[in-house]
Amino acid sequence: HAEPLADAPEFPSAWTAVAWVSAGVLLNALLIERIGFIPSCALLFALSARGFRIGAAARPSAASVATDFVIGLVISAPVFWIFTKLLGLTLPGLVKGGWI
Repeated sequence: HAEPLADAPEFPSAWTAVAWVSAGVLLNALLIERIGFIPSCALLFALSARGFRIGAAARPSAASVATDFVIGLVISAPVFWIFTKLLGLTLPGLVKGGWI
């Protein structure tokens, strides 16, 4: 007694959300050597969080973007410190002779 398979649910396209996350990744790659690891990663975090909120049908406010930027600073600063001070490693650049 095989039961018919259920159809996959339909999800609306979230191209605006994809654009915000993509903009964060591209800006991070462009700015990491100009403004530094910590601010560029904080910007990536804030833009990605905005994209995820838009994808979840939420309406992000300017205050939430500012809060996300501060959270990005709080996350990326210890990461930078751990890699450079504690482990003695340099974080690779993304453009000049780095990952790309």
